[in-house]
Amino acid sequence: MTAVAVGLALGYPLLLVVGSGMAAALVTAVVLVGRQPRWQVSREVGPDQVERGESALGRVTFRNTGRTRTPAVTAYDAVSGQLAVPVALVALDPGGTRFRTYPLPTQRRGRYEIGPLTIRREDPLGLARRSAVMATVEELWVLPKLHPVRRVPSGRGSGHGAATAETLFRGSSDFRSLREYVLGDEVKNLHWKSTARAGQLMVREFTDPWRPSVTILLDNRALALSPDAFEEAVEVAASVHRAAVRADCVVTLALTAPDPGGPAGARHHLDRDMQRLCLVAQQDAPAVAVPTGGASCLVFVSGGESAVDRATLSTLKRRADLVIVVDLASSGEAPGVPYVAATSADAAVAQWNALVGR
Repeated sequence: MTAVAVGLALGYPLLLVVGSGMAAALVTAVVLVGRQPRWQVSREVGPDQVERGESALGRVTFRNTGRTRTPAVTAYDAVSGQLAVPVALVALDPGGTRFRTYPLPTQRRGRYEIGPLTIRREDPLGLARRSAVMATVEELWVLPKLHPVRRVPSGRGSGHGAATAETLFRGSSDFRSLREYVLGDEVKNLHWKSTARAGQLMVREFTDPWRPSVTILLDNRALALSPDAFEEAVEVAASVHRAAVRADCVVTLALTAPDPGGPAGARHHLDRDMQRLCLVAQQDAPAVAVPTGGASCLVFVSGGESAVDRATLSTLKRRADLVIVVDLASSGEAPGVPYVAATSADAAVAQWNALVGR
């Protein structure tokens, strides 16, 4: 517009032509982008639970519900508010429908929020742009990669103190303790006197003293393992956990340092332990928090000097019939208990199978 004004004031026809062309281009861009097509857009994530490195896809359904042809646009699907995955959507005739699938990142374990899906439109010259949010947010759980653990030793036996609130056997007759109510607990196990005192729902917890009990103690202290080694340790812990559950053991997952970012309760079809392993992070804590209660077998997943600390191992031995140490820093020092030393989850599980599979 300035060029038009200068051209008129000074009598320069060239400036007048250039300015008029620029003004026309700007008006055209605003008209093209300003008209809102009638779209119907939905997005699905499937599967919504995968192991690290497995394939997870977003699937966008794009439908033209208007009477005119919609332009080709690019949509961007946000991943946990950071990475934006571009999705090219073609032009559609009235009533037309198209589907587009695209890979979602699964290289790191964790819970990812997929969305919202944002459609951005701009004119060919890039003079005007418009965005519209078209789809809701969904969840994608990336579990630690699970390796084939053949067997988990059950120790010499099990005791009444072995189980925890996360994995106790429902329906057995031995009362263990009271704990807070979580979704899925049976109403008949509510303890009303304790509920009144605590101001929140409390339930009675029961355990079966005849089932083998396995405690997996994951060292999530920052001083024990490097970030990369910690990821390998999480995969070992998850793999042993799955094998113990499949063997019908009472399984307890414990951490050496409190993790304030862990889940408060089970959500959709994931159990609480797998959620914790999805979300667990390293913490600044100097000492090992030894789990209370006994177990048939206790698996200590740590690294370096922390894995072979005599005081820690002495305390753990008093908590279980059998203690197995998995050292992901591969210090190479045998601490007087069954011992696995490796620098990767693959190698650690291979040594585990050789050690306990005999």
